[in-house]
Amino acid sequence: MAEGYYHLYNFLKFRIAEALFWVYPGTLTCNELGDELGVPSGSISRIMCYYHERGYGYFRRMKVKHSKAFRYKLNKKGQKAYRRYLHRIRLGFDLNPNHPPIKMSTFRGLRKLTYKTKDDFLLPPEKYLPYLGITLQGASEFGLTERDLLKVAGIIREFEESEEELGESDELEKPEPEEPVTVLNVIQEQELKETENLEKERQQEQELSQAQALEDQRIKATVLRIRELIRNTSSPIDL
Repeated sequence: MAEGYYHLYNFLKFRIAEALFWVYPGTLTCNELGDELGVPSGSISRIMCYYHERGYGYFRRMKVKHSKAFRYKLNKKGQKAYRRYLHRIRLGFDLNPNHPPIKMSTFRGLRKLTYKTKDDFLLPPEKYLPYLGITLQGASEFGLTERDLLKVAGIIREFEESEEELGESDELEKPEPEEPVTVLNVIQEQELKETENLEKERQQEQELSQAQALEDQRIKATVLRIRELIRNTSSPIDL
């Protein structure tokens, strides 16, 4: 069981979506996801139930006949979320879309990213590291380091297996029609808009700051004029 570490905001969601993306249109159970990610299956089950009960709709839930287990499949909303988080990780931003992007230690500046081959979807281990944290128990009792953290979280294992698959088959450089080509096309079309939106957010923040400064100056000048008028009208009158 993995202990001593935690996922930052939305990173576990990204890892689940990533695992389901690679098997799409296939499905995985919570136990299979746990084995794939190196995360306790109970943690996977709780978060999947949380998403289902609140209607977040990233993953399609399917009942298995003659079993209490559920199988999960990545749906359209989940594909968009996976693509958005992948893009932010590749750029080096945090995974919280509810505020202006925060730069992580892997940020290397804005640039155009492509999503044409499987290589574009494979991230080196160091890209994942800023989105994991070591708990006090992990640091004091287990003595975890950053390198250990990647192993405990199952990321180095996932990366090494992906490298082996790429080395065994040259066909991965040119995806076959059976693979989710339509998903890749959607990703490629929306990638540039994502970068442009990030830049627009910064420009809007600067414009708002400038507008607020001008408004403060205007109010200050108005107050000064009003005070001057009051002084002029309240001066003594000669009889």
